[in-house]
Amino acid sequence: GRTRFGYTFALCLFLAGLFMFLAARRLPPDEVGDLPLLYFITAVVLAFAVAVETYFQNERWPYMAAAAVVGATLVSVVVLLGTVLPAPGFAVDPTTGFPTAAIIPASLRLLTPFLNITGGLALILGAVFSAYVFMPKRRVLDYSLDPGQPGDEFLFNLFIAPVAIAVNFAVSLPGAVVALLSGRIHSRVPATLLIALGALVASSTDTLNRFGSTELFQTGKFVGVVLLFLGFLISIEIFREIRVPFTDIVLRGGRREHPDAASAGGTGS
Repeated sequence: GRTRFGYTFALCLFLAGLFMFLAARRLPPDEVGDLPLLYFITAVVLAFAVAVETYFQNERWPYMAAAAVVGATLVSVVVLLGTVLPAPGFAVDPTTGFPTAAIIPASLRLLTPFLNITGGLALILGAVFSAYVFMPKRRVLDYSLDPGQPGDEFLFNLFIAPVAIAVNFAVSLPGAVVALLSGRIHSRVPATLLIALGALVASSTDTLNRFGSTELFQTGKFVGVVLLFLGFLISIEIFREIRVPFTDIVLRGGRREHPDAASAGGTGS
């Protein structure tokens, strides 16, 4: 919609499909068959559909994304119900004793990147972009995703947008730190950055686990959950008032955004 995040989500879908296709090389060919190509084509078609919906400023792409998640979940349930795991029914890393997915059929393992990578990247990039929108900004690289511009200009801006946002975000960080220390920053900025960091930690240890490194799996999950929870606690929109459950005792109340916080950020495209 307003921030054109659909393009980012389309990129997440494409990267998830690409990872599924490439990850199949680590699995027995007789188990995967043509599934990697089928999954990749499905992801590309969904990514293209989301990008087109975003271009025409339709608000239907989140419903398409939800339908894709539900569809992939139903497919995984069907495959899971038809799967019999060999004894003892689980597999662990012989060094660390942590569980691995080695015993799960390849057809089912290939579906996990579609859900995990798409969801993880969307959460991380969405949280970072939310912080970018609400933080005091310096724009050293301009771009526009206005669909009314000529096609060649739109495609050029679409490709440089990730670079422009990254550069503008980096040069805006010093001003954001100053605003944070002076109490003039919007609560969404530290909240969403903590959420992005938590999602990054959890996703990173998941990825390491998939490639056989399980040492940090449980620690990463714990640290990720803590950071995500702290992000929600900091957000004024979620917790304007903190009470003792089932009582009228207010531990903290009256939280409001600083008047300068709203004007310092603003929306971005």
